[in-house]
Amino acid sequence: MKRLAWFDRLVLATILALIAAISSILIQGNQVPTRGENFSWQGRKIGVRDNYFTLSFNRPIDRSDVETSLVINPPLRGKISWSGDRLTYTLTELPIYGKKYQVKLPIAQGEDFIGEFYSHDRAFAYIGVNQEERGRLIVCNIIQGPNNLTELKKTILTPGDLVVTDFQIYPRGDRILFSAFDRSDLGRDTPKQQLYTITTGLNHDENSQNLPSGRIERFLDAKTYQNLRFNLSDNGKTLIVQRINHGNPGDASLWVISDDGQSRPLGIQGDNFLLSPDGKKAVVSQTGGVAVIPLDVQGGKPQFLPTYEKILAFSRDGRQKLMVKSEPD
Repeated sequence: MKRLAWFDRLVLATILALIAAISSILIQGNQVPTRGENFSWQGRKIGVRDNYFTLSFNRPIDRSDVETSLVINPPLRGKISWSGDRLTYTLTELPIYGKKYQVKLPIAQGEDFIGEFYSHDRAFAYIGVNQEERGRLIVCNIIQGPNNLTELKKTILTPGDLVVTDFQIYPRGDRILFSAFDRSDLGRDTPKQQLYTITTGLNHDENSQNLPSGRIERFLDAKTYQNLRFNLSDNGKTLIVQRINHGNPGDASLWVISDDGQSRPLGIQGDNFLLSPDGKKAVVSQTGGVAVIPLDVQGGKPQFLPTYEKILAFSRDGRQKLMVKSEPD
C-alpha cells in the first residue's frame, strides 16, 4: 500500500506539472516570432525569363501590412498575389543588367526579412566584319565591376574557315544556333550553307552545367538540301528552316525540326515566317495574306489572315502578333 501511495503521489505531481506547463503556454501564447522563409531568389542570378519570386511565412501574417512594407532596392516594380501564407511577386518591368537587388520586409513583432538576388551581366553576339573577325561569330560579355566600372570581354567563337550568315541564341544563353558555309565556297552562286550549334561559355541558368566556349556541333547538313532562312522558337525547342533540294528545285518547303532531332517537311513554301514563342505554331507569309499553321495538336486550328503581308514579332506570351498590313491608298 505504501508503494501504491508513493506511485499515486508521483502521478499526481506529473499531472500537476503538465497542467502548469500547458497553462503557461496558453497564457503566454506562441512565442515563435513571425519570419519570412524560403525566398526563391535568395543568392540567385536572374534574367528576363525569371519573372516572379516567392516568399513564405512560418505563420499567418497581415497581408495588407506586407504589401505596403515590402521594399526592393533598386526599385523593381511588380504585382503581389497570395496562396495561403506564400507571397508571389510578379515583375511588371525588366531588371537592370549587372545589379545587386535587396528585398526588405519589416515584420511587426517578428524578425525583419532581408533577401538578396542579382541580375546577370549584359552579353550580346554579332558577326564580325573587320580583319580576322570577318564572317566569324563573336560574343561580348559586359562585366559590371565595383564603382559601376565595366569590363568588356570579347570571345571569337567560330573558326576562321567558316563564314557565318545568321544566328539565334538559345534561351539560357549557353549556346548559339548559326548558319555558315565553308570559306572556300566564297564566290559560288549557291554555297552549301549548314546549321551548327556552338557553346558561348555563358549560362543564365544556374541549375545546368556551364560548358566552355567554342564547342561546335553540326546540326543540319547540306548534302541533299540547300538551307536558307531559319527561325528558332523562344523556348529553344522547335526550329523551322527554309530548304530547297539541290537536284530538284521543285522540292522546296519549310521543315520543322524538334529539339530531339526529328524533322519533317511542312509542304509549304515561304521565305518570311516566324515561330510562336512556345514553338506550337508557325506564321508564314502567303499570296494575299498570312497563314497560321499549327505544328502539333496544341497549336490550335489553321488560320488565314487576308490583307496582311508578314509577321514581325510575337508578344512574350504568344497571344499577340505584330504584323504588317497592306493599305491600298
